Amino acid sequence: MKKIIFISCIMIFFSACKQDKENQKDKISVQTAEIKPVKLKEEYENYRIYTPDSIGLTLKDFDVNYSHRIGNNIVAVVYDLLDNGESNNGDMDHDWGDRLLYLNNKNEIIYKAKGVGDPFMYKPYFFKNDKNGNIIVICQLGYEYAYGGDVYLIKNDTIKQIGNIDLESIDPEVFMVNMVNIKESDKAIVFTFNSDSLILKPGSEHIRIKNNNTRYEYRNNSFKLIK
Repeated sequence: MKKIIFISCIMIFFSACKQDKENQKDKISVQTAEIKPVKLKEEYENYRIYTPDSIGLTLKDFDVNYSHRIGNNIVAVVYDLLDNGESNNGDMDHDWGDRLLYLNNKNEIIYKAKGVGDPFMYKPYFFKNDKNGNIIVICQLGYEYAYGGDVYLIKNDTIKQIGNIDLESIDPEVFMVNMVNIKESDKAIVFTFNSDSLILKPGSEHIRIKNNNTRYEYRNNSFKLIK
């Protein structure tokens, strides 16, 4: 009889141990399921104002307003209306006047931006990311007043227009290019502005807003205003 009781106690003991292990396994499983991946914060590298060397450049059929050497290539802002009143590409209504050109070391045009007509100002300003070598070119637009600028990205000796910044400072003496800050992560290029208030769509709708981290972002090949 005592033997039976002893065996029964041993079986109960092992059964309890087994149940306790299963309970611990369930707890570990539940705790593991609650662990969430940590979202890493984007790290940004600032661009600095960059002044490439100016050069003397002459091009047939173009009036050269600005020309700068970038490595082996050249960035130029030109006026492309021919003397006979026809534009170089035959589209007088939509593609004439001042434009940006990108030329190789043989002065061959490898990129030609769309013309912007005949503003009083279409001046290039340069900003460089020293970490990856990327260069942002902003061509400031202006008549009697400034009205934003076209934005180009030079990367690995190629150039493309990524967007247009359609805002200005409330101070007419301060151009957009004088208050812009640019920074870049591996996912985006961000443009912010040193001004408490801003004018959106200057010259047309002229909308005054508070600068609550108003910015442009170039992300996934899209250039967007965020306000």
